[in-house]
Amino acid sequence: MGYASANAFSKLFKQRTGRLPGGIRAANDKRSTVSQRVEVARQLLMSGEYTVGQVVKLSGFDNRQGLDRAFKRIYGMPPAEWLRWHRKGVTITIETAKLSELDGFDG
Repeated sequence: MGYASANAFSKLFKQRTGRLPGGIRAANDKRSTVSQRVEVARQLLMSGEYTVGQVVKLSGFDNRQGLDRAFKRIYGMPPAEWLRWHRKGVTITIETAKLSELDGFDG
């Protein structure tokens, strides 16, 4: 058998074992952990009890830039902007954030 690309190897490994190879699984676990921290941050923001600055620490991010970057990757905008929309009664979920440029929203 010749050499396989990382993707081909990962796919074959998963087909045969039912799980991803260790290094790839670790990368996916890290993404999952970040997604979970973003979800905690979103819930804290929705509660209305905390500022974005407080949410940074409570959700396990090292700094505001880290939260902003992760939140934007999932919701298409940083948490402060998402919070403004939430306060206006606009619900932005992961699904709606994936729509192209949130048509019709002009915050």
